[in-house]
Amino acid sequence: MKNLSVTCIGAGVIGSGWAARLLVNGINVNVFDKRPESYNRTRLSVERAKKYFSQLTKAPLREMGSLTFEKSLEGAVKTSTYIIESLPENLQLKHKLYKEIEHISNNSIILSSTSGFKPSELQQGSVLPKQIMVCHPFNPVYLLPLIEVVPSSKTSNQHFTMAMRV
Repeated sequence: MKNLSVTCIGAGVIGSGWAARLLVNGINVNVFDKRPESYNRTRLSVERAKKYFSQLTKAPLREMGSLTFEKSLEGAVKTSTYIIESLPENLQLKHKLYKEIEHISNNSIILSSTSGFKPSELQQGSVLPKQIMVCHPFNPVYLLPLIEVVPSSKTSNQHFTMAMRV
């Protein structure tokens, strides 16, 4: 997993929790948020995750993945196969982001942390609907290994299988 790179877009509570969870599991993470002050939340989530993961098991922790804070969306997604979107629950905002991603990368799987939208709603207007699905975590994201992965009839089996591997 060390060579795997995941981009987390949105560094609020959920996005920073995703980043922390991935990092302590040895996955490299790019984080992008238009509010640079959100990166402090990510740093705190990573510290909490390291502390609590070490208390869950006597087994040694995996080698941490690398964390990169990106200044642009393009920089954040250009090398990632997986993009986890954790924007506010605003469908227009999500659609706008997906269109931007589609112009930069047509190979990325977009996983939304939404708790309020169906994958079919997220896929509306997308040129790559087969690559968009819901990937909703349970809280605290950095600690609980439970994720609800929800495809739609437009989601490809290949992309769904790939999402289930991360």
